[in-house]
Amino acid sequence: MSRRLIPNVEKLYENKAENYMFPSCMRSAMSALNEDENYDFVFFAAVCGDFFTQTWLEPKWRYNDSYSNVWKDQQLPIQQAFDACGYEYTYVRHDEIVAKEEAIQKQIVESIDKGLPVLSFGIVGPPVCSIICGYSEDGKVLIGWSQFSGEMCDDEIFDHVFSKNYFQVRNQLKNVEALIFFGKKKKRETIAENMEKAILRIKDYKKMVSTEEVYFGKAAFDAWADSLLCDEDFQTEQQLEGPLDTYRSCVVQTGTNLYHIEDFLRRAQQLCPNLTNEIQHLQEGFQQEKEAFEKLIAFQGGYFFERDRKALLDAEFRKTLSQHVKRVGECYQKAIEEI
Repeated sequence: MSRRLIPNVEKLYENKAENYMFPSCMRSAMSALNEDENYDFVFFAAVCGDFFTQTWLEPKWRYNDSYSNVWKDQQLPIQQAFDACGYEYTYVRHDEIVAKEEAIQKQIVESIDKGLPVLSFGIVGPPVCSIICGYSEDGKVLIGWSQFSGEMCDDEIFDHVFSKNYFQVRNQLKNVEALIFFGKKKKRETIAENMEKAILRIKDYKKMVSTEEVYFGKAAFDAWADSLLCDEDFQTEQQLEGPLDTYRSCVVQTGTNLYHIEDFLRRAQQLCPNLTNEIQHLQEGFQQEKEAFEKLIAFQGGYFFERDRKALLDAEFRKTLSQHVKRVGECYQKAIEEI
């Protein structure tokens, strides 16, 4: 049986603060391709826009994921990331994967044989981005890293370069929402030029039009806040599982953005001196959002309602909590509106 594994593909989710899987996969792929170490999670999450927007998915009580994941089929965040690191790419949607499964499997094998990993949305676990970096049995078994890595196959024999944390799956392409293949290298701008673009692009995120299925930015914060006022969804403790899962995902998204934006803006200060005023405005604006967010967390009793999740059954508590969420959204909007 043939078996192949691309070396130096970095494990995903080692840093639990790297909550967005597409930027994590891009960071991992850059390591395998021996690219500049500055092409890291923070770089990709900034240039693709993840740090600078918030999402809310409808119908409500769905898990809210990153902008790069929920908007992947439109390819705008994907294109921005690949332009930034200077690679062409091919995006394959679910329908084509299902219709041409055998040919797609062959294409994956050929890509790995060239030393090019393949990004996959949903090969194991929820449909977030994973990285396929190896195969066995001539491609019938695909191997890689995921936030939700599976167990090793019992009938496989692995040498020392394999890890028990790789996922190893057979016949899983039918579960994939999309695949991304790396193409040829192309002309690219410098790290500094891409960071400058990422900052100037922030103004475009506030113009994004919400749809029936996904709200963006301030509209997402408002939908999150308004969901807390639906009294019929908070009558018993048994009803809380769905709202809590959604609520936690919103909190994680906001917290992830605010945690990493500080690092990104510090880097930008050094590399983009012509944007000093804009960067200072963003730092001040996001600091205000951070302070509002910290008040929200303090009021609710921890990131995940550790103090008492049953507090959500109290309509007055939820009303005040909703006001806190709206305040965070207002600070977000103020931070980005003058760029």
